[in-house]
Amino acid sequence: MPDADENEANAANFKEITGHIDVVQQRLRTMAVGTDKYNQTVEDLSDYYERAIQDRTMRITTLEELCRTREAMHTATQWKLWSVSAVAVLTVFFCALALFPYEFGILFRAVQPYATADRVVVNLFIGLGVYFVLR
Repeated sequence: MPDADENEANAANFKEITGHIDVVQQRLRTMAVGTDKYNQTVEDLSDYYERAIQDRTMRITTLEELCRTREAMHTATQWKLWSVSAVAVLTVFFCALALFPYEFGILFRAVQPYATADRVVVNLFIGLGVYFVLR
């Protein structure tokens, strides 16, 4: 995983390169066009621009890797949270069922006429649809 130090180093390198570019541009303004020194300074400026582009590319690559790593960590954390939540809900449900069997019997008998197979399937698909939309 790329770290923040690497990205800070890329930013510092880019700042240094842009400083060199500014100095070379100042020198070009004072030189006569077409002289050997002017042409050499233009080549130096071109080299600095290439280095600046390479540095930006490295920084972008570092940030992309950092984003992918953090996204993977977020997905893993989210999965763990959902798993723990599901276990907690099921634990509460089965504890309540064990502690209050009579009340659950009354509840199940009251719901039984409405819990037909087609309604259960439709509600299952609605629940899955909501899950995937909120994901």
